[in-house]
Amino acid sequence: MDVGFVGLGSMGAAIAKRLVGRVTLHVFDLRPEAVEPLVDLGANAATLGDLGRTCTVVFTCLPRSEDVKEVLFGEGGLTATLRPGSFVVDMTTGSPSADHEIAAKLEPLAVHFVDAPVAGGVRGAAGGTLCITVGGTTGEFAQVEGLLRVISDRVMHVGGLGCGHVMKLVNNFLVNANRLAACEGIAIAVERGISLQTCLSALAMGTGHSQVTEGVFRRFAEHGVVSATGFTLGLAAKDTELARELFVGSSVPSEVVEQTAEIIATAARDLGGERDATAAILTRYGSFGLPSEG
Repeated sequence: MDVGFVGLGSMGAAIAKRLVGRVTLHVFDLRPEAVEPLVDLGANAATLGDLGRTCTVVFTCLPRSEDVKEVLFGEGGLTATLRPGSFVVDMTTGSPSADHEIAAKLEPLAVHFVDAPVAGGVRGAAGGTLCITVGGTTGEFAQVEGLLRVISDRVMHVGGLGCGHVMKLVNNFLVNANRLAACEGIAIAVERGISLQTCLSALAMGTGHSQVTEGVFRRFAEHGVVSATGFTLGLAAKDTELARELFVGSSVPSEVVEQTAEIIATAARDLGGERDATAAILTRYGSFGLPSEG
């Protein structure tokens, strides 16, 4: 099977590597230096036009839905050559409303669009443990499930078009809100004389522990340093703002998502969107009695 992959950032490259050797993989990125390592592993460098002409399935993994639109509909974009019956599988953390806009434009071309964003970071991508939530029809999911399970065995069809992105945005909102709450609680415990390690052990014995305390903070404690997350403040702000937009027009209260989005947006604005998300933790809560990587 000929498969295309567009977007070879840290996450995209890690995902694409899992497809090398399992399919005939054709890759595209605006940066040649991002393409070369995949070619060295056995992938083929390609233009967007080549991908459309050659591939049955094309994955996109880009910073924003606007980038996906540009890749598809911009000058020299994929839609110039995509064949009827082919699939675009979007792994971007993007907007559910954009999914419907994209799908409507692809429908006259008889091209399927499926949203399949991922959670679990670069470590999860490399280890094949990403959580992939998929939006699309049952039939469309059946067509792409096998490929997705090459990437990870944690694949779930969560509903119709856009539902994959809804679930991913909810996940990222909860991670960010949980991280802020954990930082606040642990920071006050440390200030009151409890070491980070003792605090984490007590939380693990009770009911206040979470993936954030047992994953992120446990790693800080074991390594003895508050280290980078590998995720920028700009992307965190984008994700939480998209999550906030889910509540617009809804009857569901949105106090927590509003506050979370505001805190992260302020940090991105004040510190710089290119900074690692840990910068916001250090600025707001300190380093929990540990040194930091800055």
